[in-house]
Amino acid sequence: MSGKIDKNQLLSDIYEKNFSPGVLKFSAQAEFPPKRYPYEESGYSGPDILANLYHPDVLYRLNTDGFFGDDFIKNSDIIALGCSITAGVGVQTKYSWPQIVKERTGMSVNHIGLLGGSIQQLVTLVVDFMAIYGKPKHLLFLAPDMTRQWVFDSVYPFRHRYEFDESIDDFFCFDKKPTIKKSLNGLNIDMKLVAQNSFNSLSILSNLCQLLDINYGFCTWSHSDSKIYENFNVKNYIPNIPQDVLNKKLSSYKPNDENSAYWDIGTDKMHQGVRGHLFHAERFMTILD
Repeated sequence: MSGKIDKNQLLSDIYEKNFSPGVLKFSAQAEFPPKRYPYEESGYSGPDILANLYHPDVLYRLNTDGFFGDDFIKNSDIIALGCSITAGVGVQTKYSWPQIVKERTGMSVNHIGLLGGSIQQLVTLVVDFMAIYGKPKHLLFLAPDMTRQWVFDSVYPFRHRYEFDESIDDFFCFDKKPTIKKSLNGLNIDMKLVAQNSFNSLSILSNLCQLLDINYGFCTWSHSDSKIYENFNVKNYIPNIPQDVLNKKLSSYKPNDENSAYWDIGTDKMHQGVRGHLFHAERFMTILD
């Protein structure tokens, strides 16, 4: 029968292309197709990572594992985990919230920002990461939108990450920029399943950190997701800082000649600017103080 799925071949393809190099390595390689950067031996610094985000005021650095920021170290005090906001897209690395926390606390930080990452992939990635680099004392997770989904596609062997867009009632692909029909090519992406995967991943991470005695807290940049986490008092969710308290905390920070171009919004005009990163840092500081 034509078009019949070969289960063994499908499972073999998924393992070979998504997991055989290890999730950490896979995620780094999947960041920048098709251009390859010489980060494996020495790291890489430049303005041209993801060329559409180029801005003369912002240089990005890939570490030797292919992630934004400094080289990873063993048994850091903090793991800062998240998607492109955590990576610091649109601002200088030193103004990203993980680096602000590092400066404020004097603690060592492994900075893991995966562009377009979903909750499921980031949780899978950080477990793989800890198996290599050891557990931290603190794990701080700025969770992306829970409607993102990490999906295998045999045509494009790196990664597809999808996010549901209510305006078109469909999923949007980060990598190739198309929308897809939910049943296209047997993907059958279902919102209930996506949400279940996200909540399940958050639960697994909470329980794992409890077992490993890791001080863990998460929040999100998604306003709609925040309401869900707050309404149900989701375990380890860090609530919003009251606005008057936050304003007081942020009042001492002012833009300077270096960061004024990306104070309110990132240079790509999509991601948060320095002020947004300061807000996230203050929120995470509430479980570190």
